[in-house]
Amino acid sequence: MKRKIKDNNFITLLGIKINGGVLVAIIIFALFFIFYGVRTLYTKHKLENGKTEIVFAEIIDAGIRTPGGLGAKSKVGYIRFRYFNNGKEVIRSTESFEIRDNIEQYRIGYCIELLISLEDENIYKWNKSKGTFKCQCCSRNNREQPDMYTIKEIRGHDLFDIVYAQKNDSIFKVISLRDSAISNLKPLEVGGKYQLDLIRIYPDDNSEKTRIGTNDSCIVSVEKKSHYSLYSATNLNGLYLSEPPKDSAELASKFCVYEIVGDAIQRDKNTSLTVIYLK
Repeated sequence: MKRKIKDNNFITLLGIKINGGVLVAIIIFALFFIFYGVRTLYTKHKLENGKTEIVFAEIIDAGIRTPGGLGAKSKVGYIRFRYFNNGKEVIRSTESFEIRDNIEQYRIGYCIELLISLEDENIYKWNKSKGTFKCQCCSRNNREQPDMYTIKEIRGHDLFDIVYAQKNDSIFKVISLRDSAISNLKPLEVGGKYQLDLIRIYPDDNSEKTRIGTNDSCIVSVEKKSHYSLYSATNLNGLYLSEPPKDSAELASKFCVYEIVGDAIQRDKNTSLTVIYLK
């Protein structure tokens, strides 16, 4: 007579034998479904009934990558973008096959439109029907006073000063022109915190700009840590805060910026080169 061997891999539930591994998978799936459903309803409630605002989010990084994890996976497109919610900088990211297939539309420095919750900064909805579009520097969104930045590094140049300013986790590379001599004022100091009114001067698609001439030009690097972008500040004169601030359109018109192609260091090396022509 053979002895019956008890199978410990099965569990009897309401008179039905279920494989233990399958039961665990069902429970995990059910919990995920419940969480996703509750989260979806909560998000919809906040965006339809709570305090909301439409903002423009600036794309600070974009590309195509292979998702992590085990097994072979198809490449997806991704973007990282930033915006301001109640004066606080928020950085988010998203990825999809749709972004991958239309990656040429997602350029650093361009904007997307978001509907955000003012009650929960983790809730937003991307209005994809608006596509991407050229926008002003996102530091102007949702505030009246310039934001506070910490000075991380200062570099001198014959034609201007380069200031690396940090706000939250973002580094901004600021080109500050010296318009006139200033005395009896204390210059910016590394480690100091200052209100800066930034405008982005690169990337810029204005094809009508013309080169001035090599005597009025220089080459600077555009770096990954500052999102491959260059900025200037309406309230800076060299390394000094200036009042009243300059007109942003007039300041932007002083720069003609061209990206070097060909032998330039590519973005996968974390830096590229750019020519600046000054009027």
